[in-house]
Amino acid sequence: MSHRKFWVIALVIFAVALGARLAIALSLRPWTPSYEQLYVYGDPRVFHEIATDIAVRGELSEASRWRIAVFAPGYPLFLSFVYRVLGVNIPAAVFLNCLLSALSCLLMMILVKVAIGERAGIVAGGLLALHPHSIRFAPLLYSETLFIFLAVCMLLALALGLRHQETRGAWLWWVLVASLFAAAAVPTRIGMLYFAPIVGLLWYLLTSSSWRLGLARWGVFIALFAVWLSPWAIYNKIHYGTFRLSASGEYNLLALFVASGLASDEEASRSIARQLVQEAQNRAQQEGKRTPFEAAPYYLAVASEKIVENPSRYLRASVEGFFHFWFRATMLGSGERDEAIRQDLKTRIYIYYSWVFQLLLFAAWVAGLLFWRQFPRVWVGLATVSVLYFSLVLGNAAYSRFFLQALPYVIPLASLCWAGWLQAVLQRLSSSGGCQLPRER
Repeated sequence: MSHRKFWVIALVIFAVALGARLAIALSLRPWTPSYEQLYVYGDPRVFHEIATDIAVRGELSEASRWRIAVFAPGYPLFLSFVYRVLGVNIPAAVFLNCLLSALSCLLMMILVKVAIGERAGIVAGGLLALHPHSIRFAPLLYSETLFIFLAVCMLLALALGLRHQETRGAWLWWVLVASLFAAAAVPTRIGMLYFAPIVGLLWYLLTSSSWRLGLARWGVFIALFAVWLSPWAIYNKIHYGTFRLSASGEYNLLALFVASGLASDEEASRSIARQLVQEAQNRAQQEGKRTPFEAAPYYLAVASEKIVENPSRYLRASVEGFFHFWFRATMLGSGERDEAIRQDLKTRIYIYYSWVFQLLLFAAWVAGLLFWRQFPRVWVGLATVSVLYFSLVLGNAAYSRFFLQALPYVIPLASLCWAGWLQAVLQRLSSSGGCQLPRER
């Protein structure tokens, strides 16, 4: 494939990705009060209120400062920038989300082209452009769209560093860039605080000529990663008295993993989560603990008590969560708002479309595991670990939104499989021989 042909196809896929996301955004009518009533609730409501507070006041209020200790500040800061420039304007934020999501598709094509090959790059771009969850969440004020963009940028920088590994200065530059995007993803989804070092470790161990060299390169990545995160740690030390970055780990363990394990449906899970969080906060207040960071050990204590009471329940929830992670399209309860969304024709189409698309991705993921010797080890490793990491810690709370956190690592492996299968079909149709899977350069 010629260089020009690749870019023509890439721009077409970018246009398709942007058009699909804008079409969904327009159908939701983000300029109307009904959009805010139906779609700006839960996390989007928190993000919107914190961003509005920053945009209007020019700084965080005391209430918002406590909230971002649990709800990471990355996406609210992104929204606040939009609101400062364009006013508190939800439609503008929705449009920029759609643009960011389409740009992620373009960058994914470049990433896979650099790391694997042009044909797989085109397939990767198409998979992300047409992915139902990516399309669905782009017009909503969730943090996953920004997270995917940052994760793809991190992987692209790692791939470019691998290409220039023989030139020390160029390699160090790309490690610097990769660690910056990894650190930027942490305040967007706090799970990246632990997962980014895992990504770096797998990348350098599986792409270096020896494990010692891989560990040395990973050490450079981790050191730079810590440097980029240090301003946030210093900010928290000034305002909260701790270098910890967030209390969301303990909070999410209680409000997501434990609550969903005790509930029979989403509505019950929300109610149980509120009760459990309130119980932990009451314990903290009785001990004179007021800040979210001081309350974090109490979230952990309540969660641990519930898990110890019936560990088999939560083990089963983790296993079920793995399948929910792949195939649960929505998390809707029995309330009036949820029922209105469920009965919408767009929702029903989305659910069926997501089942088909996720089944295709799941087939490629399983094929990568079964025939791992035929694929680049680093992409098999990243796809496997990302799915296990992001699914098992959620339990029954896992659904399509959380799958987006693993998507940047699953798409490259899936593109390899589908590019290979497509090549096999074309060769069979032309009777020109067997299939040769694309390999990492």
